[in-house]
Amino acid sequence: LQIYASYKYRRGFVNQIRSETSILSARLLEVADMESKDMEDVNRGLANRGLDPFTMKPSIALKFVRTAIENNEVRNAEHWLVENYRCDKARIISMDFQYSDLVTAPVYIPVYVFSMVHLNRTFRTFVQANDPSGLIGGLRFYSWQRVSATTAVCAATSLAAFGASTFGMTMTSGFWLGVVAPSLLVAWAVNYYPLLDYRIRDWWREREIEGHSEEATSASWDSDWTKAYDRFEEEQRRQDWSENRQYQQQHSYGYGSSRSSSSSSSERSGPPGDPLGYYAVLGVSKSASVQEIQSSFRGLAMKWHPDRFSTPQEKEVGKKKFQEITAAYSVLRDRK
Repeated sequence: LQIYASYKYRRGFVNQIRSETSILSARLLEVADMESKDMEDVNRGLANRGLDPFTMKPSIALKFVRTAIENNEVRNAEHWLVENYRCDKARIISMDFQYSDLVTAPVYIPVYVFSMVHLNRTFRTFVQANDPSGLIGGLRFYSWQRVSATTAVCAATSLAAFGASTFGMTMTSGFWLGVVAPSLLVAWAVNYYPLLDYRIRDWWREREIEGHSEEATSASWDSDWTKAYDRFEEEQRRQDWSENRQYQQQHSYGYGSSRSSSSSSSERSGPPGDPLGYYAVLGVSKSASVQEIQSSFRGLAMKWHPDRFSTPQEKEVGKKKFQEITAAYSVLRDRK
């Protein structure tokens, strides 16, 4: 869902799927938004939708908002001057801005993320799910076979039209240097340019994150639910420490504790390879990365947080489910 302010993906690709429609049609997240009813998603284990965190600080987000507003007003002023004064172009416009009441708030954008592997590197394409125009962001790939074939045809046509002697080459050297070499060079460039593009974008993203961390003046967003994760994880760590200590004390007494321990561990069972069912609880595979586990946890935690329910019965169900989710996450987030 949220991919822009998390620094998880490259901003240049995400910028391509921004639109006013997504912001103007924003609404509060509901439980239905966190799960997919599509049977294909359910069969593929994608029923639970991930939720990436707002890693970007509010002060940095406010800076982005101000920059967008000011750039838009400058463009409008340039357009007005060109239209009214019949000039060819308006440049170097100086404008002063004053903000009386500017408030930032997290906005989640539903996005479909498609992954592909090219030269042992994962590349992603983003499809805006909340805009009727179907905005798409990502790196454009070209077929190196077609590009190299086109290059070879164009080079051969040029040699046939002007002659190899025009370029100071014989027919043999003209074939190898004028046709084969350019075709191979173009094929290599087309095949490997995505890796170079990603390296440059990764370097730029790391610099951006470092600059934002030094520039940010506010600690986190004001939304209560975003802080609830940290508080709950701290409480979960204390509870785990207390339970482990209690188990060690009981285990020293022998059989009784051993029996209670075995009975409690048998309460949860899962498929082969996941005996405790933790991966099943979070709806991820055993090969899921830490980022995928975190994303799934945030989505499920948003869905089952007790504060989202109104009746006591629903709150109790949400509380139990929330505890299962956090228990699984507290184990799977540490691969050690």
